[in-house]
Amino acid sequence: MYILLPEALSGLWSLAEKLSAEPEFLEQHIPRQKVALRQFKLP
Repeated sequence: MYILLPEALSGLWSLAEKLSAEPEFLEQHIPRQKVALRQFKLP
């Protein structure tokens, strides 16, 4: 599962359009290294 949080306040629509137009975009922007977290909370 991926949780996508755009940086721009109203950037969700443009991010969705980018993902639809360029399927490889997601694979190019996923971090490959693991990061240890104690707690993860979504806003």
